[in-house]
Amino acid sequence: MSRPARIALIFAGVVAFIVISLGVGRMLGARDSERVLVEQIIRAQAKGDTAALIKDLPDCGAGTKCNKQITALVKRVQGPTLTLETLQITRGAGFGAGGATGVARIAWHLGKRLPVVQCLGIKRTGNVISGFAIHLTSVSNPIAREGACPGVANLLV
Repeated sequence: MSRPARIALIFAGVVAFIVISLGVGRMLGARDSERVLVEQIIRAQAKGDTAALIKDLPDCGAGTKCNKQITALVKRVQGPTLTLETLQITRGAGFGAGGATGVARIAWHLGKRLPVVQCLGIKRTGNVISGFAIHLTSVSNPIAREGACPGVANLLV
């Protein structure tokens, strides 16, 4: 193989490596964004901030069944936020190059209270090239501490 051909091949390999690395970086960034969203939702519940939770849910305006369910949920789980601790988050939309929908399971507690386990419907839109957006689609009431999350369609809110 001639020297110019080898240089072109090495250059193509370097470009391919950079493109793949950027794509993987975007996918990892989407996973981190999902975790941040889930933790924001839990903090809003713990603070009793129903409005913050409702604004993140589609079709959850004033007077809707969803609005009433969220208000009841927040009253049930709110408490002092200084001691909020996230115990475990199981990813919802997963890791991939395109859009996806899934359920995130989160275990958290406030101070000395027993842990609360909830399921959150998560939707990831976009792709590696255009970027990703993470959206909350639903929130469940607390489930059994060892319980598993149902599919997105079966979540309460």
